[in-house]
Amino acid sequence: ESAGGGLRVTQAGKWLAAMTSREVAYVGPERRAMADLIWEHRHGDRHTSMTVLVCGADPAEIILALQGALLTDREMAESQQWRRYEDPFGDDHADESRLA
Repeated sequence: ESAGGGLRVTQAGKWLAAMTSREVAYVGPERRAMADLIWEHRHGDRHTSMTVLVCGADPAEIILALQGALLTDREMAESQQWRRYEDPFGDDHADESRLA
C-alpha cells in the first residue's frame, strides 16, 4: 500500500499451489473459485497484483516502466536464473515467507 510517497509490499498468505492437500481442505469456496479463474498450469494461482495511484502522471510512462520490470519469455525459460538478479527492494526487507 502506498500514499504520499510511501510504499508497502506484503504477502497475503500461501498460494493454493503451495499448500498441502490438508491445507487446501480448509480453504473457503470463494478463494478456491478465485484461484480457479487465474490458474496456470506451471505456476498455479501464484500471481502479483499491483495498484498505482498517481496525480498528473502519464499512464503510458507508468505502463512502460512496469513492463520494463517484467521478465522476458527468454528469462522465464531460464528456470531459476532469475534468483541471481539484483533484488529491486535492496537489503532493507525480509522475505515474509518462502513459497514452494
